[in-house]
Amino acid sequence: MRHRELQSLLIGAGLVSGDVMRRAVTASAGTETSWLEYLIARQLVGEDQVAACAARRHVLPLCELERIAEIPAETVALVPWDLAIEHRIVPLAVEPDGDLRIAMLDPCDADAATELEFFLGRRLLREVAPATPIAWALHRYYSYRSPLWPQAQRASSVRSKPILRPIHALQAAS
Repeated sequence: MRHRELQSLLIGAGLVSGDVMRRAVTASAGTETSWLEYLIARQLVGEDQVAACAARRHVLPLCELERIAEIPAETVALVPWDLAIEHRIVPLAVEPDGDLRIAMLDPCDADAATELEFFLGRRLLREVAPATPIAWALHRYYSYRSPLWPQAQRASSVRSKPILRPIHALQAAS
């Protein structure tokens, strides 16, 4: 089952209980909402804590959130909308050697990374980003409405920006 590693990581870190995790997995089954989005939308786990925990576990950088706000159209076009939405990823930049730098919600999903590298024909350089900025970017660049964006209390305009917290604030939360 995909995502089991991140689920175990969150339970092991004490960020969520096994019962709450099972409830989230059951409630999100057969929906477009992932179990992680379910937890975050209901404030059962902090998205910054999830990102920091996953980044530490896989020794990956936390994405500088300001980079998500202005991604060139040619970079966005490298990842088909269905792959970006299914795996909750956002392409950030193409490195000089052709590698694609991406922000991921779940960097523990090795199956997703393998599938993406196969379909995109590029090596991926993963970074971890919290769920709300990923949801915002998927809405802005791919017109996808997720459970986390647009939020009722915020403008639903594609041009509105998420609240971007400096990366050092995320690292301090870990």
